[in-house]
Amino acid sequence: MREFMNSPGLTVGVITHDRSSLFGNLLVYLKVAIAYVHEQADGAGIGKCTVLVVNNSGAPSRDVVQKIIDESGIEDVCSVNIIDSPENNIAVGRNLVLDNVQSRWLVFVDDDEYPIPDWLCKLHMQQQISGSAVVAGPIDPVYPEGTSNWVAAVDLHNKGNLKTGDRPPRVATGNCLLDMEQIGEQRFDSEFGLTGGSDALFFEQLADRGLHIVWREDAIVHETIPASRASSKYMMFRCMTQGQNFKRVVLRKAGFTQKLVFMLKAMLVAPIGLVVGILALPLNVQVSALWLKRGFTNLGKLIKPSKRLYG
Repeated sequence: MREFMNSPGLTVGVITHDRSSLFGNLLVYLKVAIAYVHEQADGAGIGKCTVLVVNNSGAPSRDVVQKIIDESGIEDVCSVNIIDSPENNIAVGRNLVLDNVQSRWLVFVDDDEYPIPDWLCKLHMQQQISGSAVVAGPIDPVYPEGTSNWVAAVDLHNKGNLKTGDRPPRVATGNCLLDMEQIGEQRFDSEFGLTGGSDALFFEQLADRGLHIVWREDAIVHETIPASRASSKYMMFRCMTQGQNFKRVVLRKAGFTQKLVFMLKAMLVAPIGLVVGILALPLNVQVSALWLKRGFTNLGKLIKPSKRLYG
C-alpha cells in the first residue's frame, strides 16, 4: 500500500471524453481555483496542486486534449499529466486516477463542470475539520434557455437539503475530495462503467468499511447541461437509470425477502409518483419535479433502460 502522509499537495482528477469546449471551460475555472490555493498562506494547508487528466477517448485524441490544456493556460499555475485510457469506461478512468495519484488529497471533478474560486479550499478545510474519508459538495446544474420547468426543477444529483457537516450515505463523484490514506486500495467497479452507478457502489463500500462522507454545502461546482440532455425524454431516462443503478447496488447482497419488499415498494411508488407529479405540474413545479423524479426512479427499478449512460 502506498504511503501518502509525507506526500504534500492535492491532485485534481478529471476524466474527459469528446467534450472539447466544456473541458476547456473547466480548465479555465480550475486555473483560477488552483491559483487561489497557491495565493493563500502556506497554500491554505494544501500545498501545491497538480492536475491528472484521463483521456477516455484513447491515444488518437491525445493531441486534441493537449491542445486544449495548452490553450487554457492552466500549466501557468500547476503541472498537468495526461493518461490515455484503454477503453471508454468511466470506472476504468476513475481507477486510473486512483492508481496514479501521488498526493494524499485527491479531488474529482467532471469535464462538463466548473467550480467556484475557493472550491478546493472549502473541501480541504472541511476534511481537516471532520477527518472524514470523503468530503463532497453540491453540483448545480445549469440548463439552457427554454428547458422545461419540471426538468430544471429536478434534484438531479440528490443534494436535497443537505447542510455542511451532514453525512450523506452516498454522493456523486463529480465534486468530492478523497483522503487517499483512508481510501487505500479500494477501486470503482468497471461493471458499472457504462451504465453509471460505480460511484454509488464505491461510496457504499466505504460506508461498509466504517468510513465517513461529510457534506460541504458551499463547495459548489456548476454543471453545464447541453440541450440534448435538457429534454423531458432524457430526464425520464436519467431518473430511470438512477433507479436501476440504485437497485443493483442495494440488492447486490440482499436475500429473497429483501428483494421482494424492494420490488413491491417500487411497484407501489412508481405509479403514485407519476400521477401525483403530473397532477401537481400546473400547481407547483417543485412538488411536481420531486414526484416525477420519484416516479421515474422507481419505474427504473422495475424496467431496465434500453440505453447506456456512458460510452
